[in-house]
Parts: sequence; structure tokens; C-alpha cells
Amino acid sequence: RRGLPRRIQTLTDITHIHRFREPPPSGPMCDLIWSDPMDEEEEEASPDALYLHNDLRGCSYVFSYNAVCQFLRNNNLLCVIRAHEAQDEGYRLYKKNVLTGFPSVICIFSAPNYCDAYNNKAAIIRFHQSMMNIRQFTSSPHPYYLPNFGNAFTWSLPFVAEKVSDLLLTIWHLVDDEMEDLDLGAVSPQDPGEIRTKILQMGKVARMYKTLREENDGAIQLKAFAGGKAPMPQASPPAASAQLQDPIAQSQPKAEDFHALKKVDRVNERRPELPE
Repeated sequence: RRGLPRRIQTLTDITHIHRFREPPPSGPMCDLIWSDPMDEEEEEASPDALYLHNDLRGCSYVFSYNAVCQFLRNNNLLCVIRAHEAQDEGYRLYKKNVLTGFPSVICIFSAPNYCDAYNNKAAIIRFHQSMMNIRQFTSSPHPYYLPNFGNAFTWSLPFVAEKVSDLLLTIWHLVDDEMEDLDLGAVSPQDPGEIRTKILQMGKVARMYKTLREENDGAIQLKAFAGGKAPMPQASPPAASAQLQDPIAQSQPKAEDFHALKKVDRVNERRPELPE
């Protein structure tokens, strides 16, 4: 699935692995799942080594170009095709085998925009008759959902309140415009002033609901980033709104470079520590 087992010499040896169990922290089964090809820097630093400890995964090994070619030659294979390692273009072709002129290892990654952050392409290998080609594709937008999969009714209350207040404010404006066109001889002189006062009050209510809705949206997003609980800011409303917005902006990944994001995500590439 991922790599080349150090203790496996033939394909028949793979069929003898006991697979109906939790993957162990070492051994051929662990190597199949967690081993990786060496990077060019690792090959240059240890040109004679076939296998080195895999520091990135915290287990298994990284295998060299010579180790792959030896395995291919022993089993009369063309190349090793592996997956489950993020690639910027969706695939990676490793150094060619001098005997065949074909890449010794092909890595395929079929998850576009991995973790909704990498902005990478995905790829698949397509075999048709005697032809093999690699097809790339990009991600599609997600269906809309609320941050942290929040309740739509609870989330929409400030929005509904804001729109209702806007509607009432518009009605009051229409009434005020009509009052100016009426003959006010039979109407108390204070009526237009009272209407204007109500309009001003409704405007304040509308602005209040708009502020509540914006802060509610910010709190929901912040809650998603904080693992389900958003800290309540201790400040006046304008400062509180700024406190809610700043952590959200800071929580969004700012690096656009694929390799920079991959370096940040290295901690999640390790084999999880499982209880014995």
C-alpha cells in the first residue's frame, strides 16, 4: 500500500504475512504500510545504505533506489506503484531504472486539496490495453455546511431578527414619507416627530441585530477552531468583535506553498501511538 518491506524478498513472502490484526509497530506488515522512498538528500548523505530509519513516520524505514531496483529485479517487475503520500501534482515519478528506462517508483495521491488546505492536484493511473497514463484532477467545492456542523435554526435567529428589523424600519420610512404628503390639519403636530423617533429607534435595533449576527458568526467559526468551545472575550462590544475576528484570521493557514504546508503537517504524518 505504501512501501517496500525490508525483510520481504519476493511477492510470495507478502502472502505469508498475518494481516488479520492491528498493524504492529515493526516488521513486514508495518513496512508495507509505513515505509517511504528516500529523498534525494537522504540518498546523497548515505549513498551505500539500502534502508534507513524513517524519522518522519516514527517507525519502519526509508528505502533507497538500489533497494527498489534489487526488489524489481528479483521479482521480474517493472516498478513499484505506491500511494498515501501527499503530492503537489497528484503524482511523483522517482528515478528511472537503468535496465528498463521506467521510473523505479511511482507515487499516486488521489485526494485533491488535501485537508482543505494543501491546494494540491490529485491523480489516478489509467490502464487501457497496453497503455498506461496518469490523469490529474482538481477538487470540487464542498456542499455548504455551518462551521462545526452547527444547528441551522440556532444560527439563523440573529439573521432573521436583523431582517425583520430591516423590514419594520422600511415600513416606518414609508409611513413617514406618506405622512409628509398628508394634510396635517387634523393630525397632532407631534405625530410626525413621534414617527421619526420610532424610526431612529428601529434603526438602532437594526444595527444591534446586525452586530449580534456578525459576532454570532465569528463565535461559531472560532468555536470550530477551538475544538468546540469558544472563549468569551472580556471587552466592550467593538473590542469584543475585534477579539473574535483576529483569532479566526490567525487560525487560517496563510502559507500558500505546498511544501511549507507539508512541513507544518509533519507531526500528523507519524504513526499514532497505540496502547499495547
